[in-house]
Amino acid sequence: MDCIFLFNPFDEIIMSAVVNNIFRSLQNNPRKISIIYVNPLHKELFLKAGYTESWQIKKMKYLEAVILTN
Repeated sequence: MDCIFLFNPFDEIIMSAVVNNIFRSLQNNPRKISIIYVNPLHKELFLKAGYTESWQIKKMKYLEAVILTN
């Protein structure tokens, strides 16, 4: 897997566990991945984990998306 799509699916506690699971997966199978995150309420968890925001868009008041890469 090299791409993950998320549409703000979890609260901060569960999203933190998701970030940790992705990290463990990358340790076991090193590769580049992109995370497409729509309505990114917990984007800072990925940024703190070392991901880089490579693309961002905000349309209207309620639609925002980012692409994060490792």
